[in-house]
Amino acid sequence: MAQNSLNRLADFPEWLRGLARRRELRESAGQIDAARTQLASSAMRRVAKGFSAGIALAALGIGALVWRAKQSRRREVERLRARIAGDLHDEIGSNLGSIALLSQLAENVAAHDGEAREEFREIRRIAEQTAESMRDIVWLLRPGRDTDLFARMREAAARMCAGIACDFPVPEIPLPASLSLEFKREVFLIFKEALHNILRHARASHVTIRAGHDAKTFHLHVADDGCGFDTTRPATGTGLKNLTARTAALRGVFCVASEIGKGTTIDLSAPLS
Repeated sequence: MAQNSLNRLADFPEWLRGLARRRELRESAGQIDAARTQLASSAMRRVAKGFSAGIALAALGIGALVWRAKQSRRREVERLRARIAGDLHDEIGSNLGSIALLSQLAENVAAHDGEAREEFREIRRIAEQTAESMRDIVWLLRPGRDTDLFARMREAAARMCAGIACDFPVPEIPLPASLSLEFKREVFLIFKEALHNILRHARASHVTIRAGHDAKTFHLHVADDGCGFDTTRPATGTGLKNLTARTAALRGVFCVASEIGKGTTIDLSAPLS
């Protein structure tokens, strides 16, 4: 019995060493597991970063391809516009000029035939008016700086209001370069319609024009000192109807104020975008 106790006491240090060894092995295993987990996490992060970088590069590549396609398409459209504008100017413009010249010569030949002379005069008027409209179309089609709306409006005012005092100062701030062609077209045609109405009906001696814009809105003001009209009576012509329809296309607001004997004022406001 005593011998067995001594044997157990002799084995106890060895058991303690084994216990310490097992503890060291468990700690080492834990450290190995932690290191393995850290390595796996680091590898996953690298994979994720590489995947994100790949997606970003792919997105940049797709974006570059789309941008190049848009630029190519824009250049193609500009070349087409320039070609159409050139064809209109060279072919149709030349033919209309010939018609106007020939009708003027025929008008002189038919000096003693009042009815024929009036017919030739009407042919010349229509040819000249059509040539003017064609020039406006060419201006809208032609790419580049020629499409400056304010400059074209002042040019049209000088031509149409010849013989009438016209006050149209240069607007202080140019229009945004991104302004759409459709916006320019509608505004320009509204402007010309307003001047045509003055020339046909107002018997004015002075016209005041103001054009400009703020951050969001385009403004146009056209006033004359002509005979005016009664705004409460239904309009007999198509001028005001055309102005109203074009203003609606711009999502704008159109206002006419007139008084008999005191002239007419037209105000247009339209959003720039």
